[in-house]
Amino acid sequence: MNSKGGLFLTLTLLLIAYQVHTTLATSCTGLNTCPNDANSVATKCFQHNCVYSCLNGRGDCNPSIDGCETDLQSDPHACGVCSQDCYAHKNVGSATCVSGVCNLNCTRGWGDCDSNPNNGFELRVDNNPTSCGSCGHVCSTSTCVNSQCVDLTTDLNNCGKVGYTCPVPAHGIPQYSNSVCRSSCIGLWGDCDGKISNGCEEDLSGTSRFCGICGNKCNTHQTCINGQCIDFGSDVNNCGTLGNVCPTPPTANPN
Repeated sequence: MNSKGGLFLTLTLLLIAYQVHTTLATSCTGLNTCPNDANSVATKCFQHNCVYSCLNGRGDCNPSIDGCETDLQSDPHACGVCSQDCYAHKNVGSATCVSGVCNLNCTRGWGDCDSNPNNGFELRVDNNPTSCGSCGHVCSTSTCVNSQCVDLTTDLNNCGKVGYTCPVPAHGIPQYSNSVCRSSCIGLWGDCDGKISNGCEEDLSGTSRFCGICGNKCNTHQTCINGQCIDFGSDVNNCGTLGNVCPTPPTANPN
């Protein structure tokens, strides 16, 4: 026998084996040869196949001879009828079957905005400025980011572009306005060079060139103490040293 003849014989035997297996699994010769099923009201043998008349809410949804095996009231893959698979709809994240009706939950970022159950959750709502987060929610002057309307000119976590966060400045708190990151300085620290990269770089309490506020310089005979320029030679509240208050002279006697 040549190789082609051997291949044909092998395929033929495999086909016969499959047909015999299928026939034995599904064939019947009379009513009493079909297994009983508590979920059916009647069983009959029709054209050598077991046919079940299912109770209300039950279905014979597979090719096996196991009767009305499916609960059509609660099975999300055969909900109401055998052919109704709740997960067959577009962008379904989770689904349940309650009383033969599909209850669907969308995949995150999608929405059913046309009220048509046949096409599932057809519209993205996580980046849609006309339906942001929910159907019809319009971002009038902002951008839709992760289902939220975001103003790229004022949002610290989306500075000028989505996902860019203003850095935390040294000795300060980050602020953002008009698409520019800024520093809000803490205590007697100042951002005197206007650079966000080095934050509030000037100690305005008395150790830098400025005193109290950026640009304010004490006179040559003054000393910067706690952000104030003090002249120890003329300040009655700081006479000679910090905090030394000059005493009030007694009232002169006119006589």
